[in-house]
Amino acid sequence: MNIIKIVVLMSLFGVSAKGMSADIGHGTIKGIKVYDFSNSKVTRIYLNDDATRQIEENCKGVADITHSAHDEATSQKMLSVALSAYMAGKKVRLYSEVTGSCEVSLISVQESYF
Repeated sequence: MNIIKIVVLMSLFGVSAKGMSADIGHGTIKGIKVYDFSNSKVTRIYLNDDATRQIEENCKGVADITHSAHDEATSQKMLSVALSAYMAGKKVRLYSEVTGSCEVSLISVQESYF
């Protein structure tokens, strides 16, 4: 009986840990790089050093859009938002759905954080 309780609690912890999320950052973009190497197909968005809300410490202001993690249309939309903000000098909010990940789940153009 105790083993069942432990397994159930561990399962619930695993689900809730995956469900946590964190901001990668909020600020202007200093660069965007699209990698198409044989071992790395990812778009990286680099925030300027003065970006705030860098709660996801692993990222250090760099967000990933891994091509295989999203369908092509979603990846293109995210890249379009990033490029439009970069060209206009506007701030973006980069957010990851999973704690410990720099994978973009949300990108938005927004001058203030909300």
